[in-house]
Amino acid sequence: MNKVKNISPKDLLVRKRKKQPLKDFRLDFIGVGFPRCGTTWAAHILRQHPEICFSKVKEVKFFNKYTFSGTLNTSFEKGLAYYRSFWPDPLPQNKKLGEFTPLCMDEDAPKKIRQLFPDAKIIIFMKNPVDKAFSHYFGSKLYSSENMSFEDALEKDRSIMRRMNYYKELKYYYDTFPAEQLGVFLLEDVKDNPYKIAEELYRFIGVHSSFRPDVTPQNKTPAIRYRKLNALKNFLFNLPIKTAHAIRPVMGERVFIKLSNSSMVKAYDSTRRKVSRMFQVDAKKPAIDPETRKQLYLHFKDEIDDIQRLTGKDLSCWKEG
Repeated sequence: MNKVKNISPKDLLVRKRKKQPLKDFRLDFIGVGFPRCGTTWAAHILRQHPEICFSKVKEVKFFNKYTFSGTLNTSFEKGLAYYRSFWPDPLPQNKKLGEFTPLCMDEDAPKKIRQLFPDAKIIIFMKNPVDKAFSHYFGSKLYSSENMSFEDALEKDRSIMRRMNYYKELKYYYDTFPAEQLGVFLLEDVKDNPYKIAEELYRFIGVHSSFRPDVTPQNKTPAIRYRKLNALKNFLFNLPIKTAHAIRPVMGERVFIKLSNSSMVKAYDSTRRKVSRMFQVDAKKPAIDPETRKQLYLHFKDEIDDIQRLTGKDLSCWKEG
């Protein structure tokens, strides 16, 4: 006969709490984009406020159907209980709940957010698309075994330009949410007056804007040391990735996606980033060639005008270069 264990009142409370429905879980705000536009700074500002309960990790990656590399995100299909697990239990009283995943810019993300949390405030950070293109190039260069110029990279990697399609992705949210639930901020304004933008961000969410956070920039510009050794490191780390993509048709899409989201690959990617940081030192980001900047601005000019009309933001700083 099994022996009945003594159960304390605390244990009973925990068990009861775990069985409570998820209907009381609400999301007050979510940052959805864009990558390399000050989202780490924004998360840092939000996490500091005493009236905000931020998620345990910056990027929960629950609403984005696809990963940054374009593969299916397995977390997209997980239930609300999985999402709820990224906040403390029990939830704190009288605090705004939120998170920041700057990959939620596909068509499915706003629909899912609207379905689960129709009253959530949506936070979007942007910067000049020309500078964003350069940031993507500069960031990928840290993990590439090739040492090509920005201009050559634009010719070879078309995805750099595709990732600059602000208007299309912003339109998904403006078509899904009322404009008053959308807060659009510019990284250029953060650089000019970070305290002012922090106050605006707090007011938009609905917490006291008088709180004075640490506004230190969070992502410093790295430069590479030991270039030849770094190139060898990148070649060795990229070899398994290229091999996996080469045999992707053979292994099948389902197996490839499962492998891409496995704990083994996540550990591999974490190790790659840690090793890469050993080859990086803080430095000033190089300037874009003036002629290249001019040509890119002409490429984005119509889209910038469309974004300005859609959001009502003054984007004159983008037009001035």
